[in-house]
Amino acid sequence: MREVSERLRSDMRGTRHVLSLIIACSLVLGAFAGCQSTPAESAPAQVDVSAVRSTLDKLYAAFCFEARGNADWDTIRNLSADGAVFVAPISTKKTPRAVGIDEFLNDYHGYVASEAVRNTGLHERILHTRIDVYGSIAHAYVAFEGFVPGLGTVMTRGLDSLQLVKVSGEWRVVSFTTQYASTLTPLPSRFLPPPVRR
Repeated sequence: MREVSERLRSDMRGTRHVLSLIIACSLVLGAFAGCQSTPAESAPAQVDVSAVRSTLDKLYAAFCFEARGNADWDTIRNLSADGAVFVAPISTKKTPRAVGIDEFLNDYHGYVASEAVRNTGLHERILHTRIDVYGSIAHAYVAFEGFVPGLGTVMTRGLDSLQLVKVSGEWRVVSFTTQYASTLTPLPSRFLPPPVRR
């Protein structure tokens, strides 16, 4: 009887040990499941980000012109969706106002035709982009510099906020807002390219 009792106690200790191992393993596996990284961005989303970046490259190139030259008005218009709105650069002295593509192009045409700018030309380069895509909509922050071609003299620096939609497989701008950088509103580091490590 004593041997049976000892054997039962031994079996119970073994059972408790097995149960403890099972519980411990469950906790460890649960912790790993909670710490799993999110899946990598899907291939279609990566393709869309590249396509949005391509649209931005074409758009900013279209704003550029040489001395006595002109911006590429047709490309700017073609890369804008029907009903697209443009907000004049944000200023503390003006109330922001959105205008359609025709009024925007007329204003920009007047700027290009101004004597000081027409005599030097103007190029814009993209310093850095932050692009988010979800389905058929995208948002892009574009840090840019405007400079005199041939001289490299920086005339403007700022941040553009653009909303885009995919229309018949192509990305088109639906809204475009600019904030120029200044001593009061310097470009935040999060919108600039990371420093090059030497």
